Amino acid sequence: MTKWKNPMVWFRGLVAAFVGGGAGAIASGFISVAQTPKEYNFNDGLQNLAVMIVGTFLLSGTVTAAAYLQKSPLPELEEVNTTSINKNDL
Repeated sequence: MTKWKNPMVWFRGLVAAFVGGGAGAIASGFISVAQTPKEYNFNDGLQNLAVMIVGTFLLSGTVTAAAYLQKSPLPELEEVNTTSINKNDL
Protein backbone atom coordinates (compact mmCIF):
# COMPACT_ATOMS: atom_id res chain seq x y z
CA MET A 1 0.00 0.00 0.00
CA THR A 2 1.24 3.50 -0.71
CA LYS A 3 0.43 6.68 1.15
CA TRP A 4 1.66 10.27 1.18
CA LYS A 5 4.92 10.48 3.11
CA ASN A 6 4.21 13.74 4.91
CA PRO A 7 1.83 16.06 3.05
CA MET A 8 2.06 18.85 5.63
CA VAL A 9 5.81 19.25 5.03
CA TRP A 10 5.12 19.58 1.30
CA PHE A 11 2.29 22.07 1.92
CA ARG A 12 4.41 24.18 4.27
CA GLY A 13 7.12 24.26 1.59
CA LEU A 14 4.58 25.50 -0.94
CA VAL A 15 3.33 28.24 1.39
CA ALA A 16 6.91 29.21 2.30
CA ALA A 17 7.79 29.51 -1.39
CA PHE A 18 4.78 31.77 -1.98
CA VAL A 19 5.49 34.00 1.02
CA GLY A 20 9.22 34.12 0.34
CA GLY A 21 8.63 35.12 -3.26
CA GLY A 22 6.12 37.74 -2.29
CA ALA A 23 8.31 39.23 0.43
CA GLY A 24 10.19 41.21 -2.19
CA ALA A 25 7.00 43.22 -2.69
CA ILE A 26 7.65 45.06 0.56
CA ALA A 27 11.05 46.19 -0.71
CA SER A 28 9.47 47.24 -4.02
CA GLY A 29 6.99 49.36 -2.11
CA PHE A 30 9.70 51.30 -0.33
CA ILE A 31 11.72 51.69 -3.52
CA SER A 32 8.68 53.01 -5.38
CA VAL A 33 8.08 55.59 -2.63
CA ALA A 34 11.66 56.78 -3.06
CA GLN A 35 11.55 56.79 -6.87
CA THR A 36 8.09 58.27 -7.54
CA PRO A 37 6.83 59.95 -4.39
CA LYS A 38 4.05 61.82 -6.24
CA GLU A 39 2.29 58.58 -7.23
CA TYR A 40 3.32 56.27 -4.39
CA ASN A 41 3.42 57.74 -0.90
CA PHE A 42 1.94 57.19 2.54
CA ASN A 43 -0.59 60.03 2.24
CA ASP A 44 -2.37 60.72 -1.06
CA GLY A 45 -0.80 57.80 -2.92
CA LEU A 46 -1.44 55.15 -0.27
CA GLN A 47 -4.03 53.35 -2.40
CA ASN A 48 -1.63 53.23 -5.37
CA LEU A 49 1.11 51.97 -3.08
CA ALA A 50 -1.11 49.26 -1.56
CA VAL A 51 -2.30 48.06 -4.98
CA MET A 52 1.27 47.90 -6.24
CA ILE A 53 2.54 46.01 -3.17
CA VAL A 54 -0.33 43.50 -3.14
CA GLY A 55 -0.08 42.96 -6.89
CA THR A 56 3.67 42.45 -6.73
CA PHE A 57 3.30 40.12 -3.74
CA LEU A 58 0.74 37.94 -5.54
CA LEU A 59 2.68 37.82 -8.80
CA SER A 60 6.07 37.11 -7.22
CA GLY A 61 4.57 34.61 -4.80
CA THR A 62 2.80 32.77 -7.61
CA VAL A 63 5.99 32.54 -9.67
CA THR A 64 8.00 31.07 -6.78
CA ALA A 65 5.15 28.72 -5.80
CA ALA A 66 5.03 27.51 -9.42
CA ALA A 67 8.79 26.89 -9.32
CA TYR A 68 8.30 24.88 -6.13
CA LEU A 69 5.53 22.87 -7.78
CA GLN A 70 7.76 22.21 -10.77
CA LYS A 71 10.35 20.70 -8.44
CA SER A 72 7.89 18.97 -6.13
CA PRO A 73 4.46 18.61 -7.78
CA LEU A 74 3.03 16.33 -5.09
CA PRO A 75 4.12 15.07 -1.69
CA GLU A 76 6.39 12.05 -1.82
CA LEU A 77 4.84 8.61 -1.64
CA GLU A 78 6.05 5.85 0.62
CA GLU A 79 5.39 2.14 0.58
CA VAL A 80 3.66 0.91 3.73
CA ASN A 81 3.59 -2.78 4.56
CA THR A 82 0.59 -3.82 6.59
CA THR A 83 -0.08 -7.12 8.24
CA SER A 84 -3.53 -8.20 9.20
CA ILE A 85 -4.23 -10.66 11.96
CA ASN A 86 -7.41 -12.65 11.95
CA LYS A 87 -9.15 -13.41 15.16
CA ASN A 88 -9.14 -17.10 14.24
CA ASP A 89 -5.32 -17.11 13.99
CA LEU A 90 -4.88 -16.27 17.68
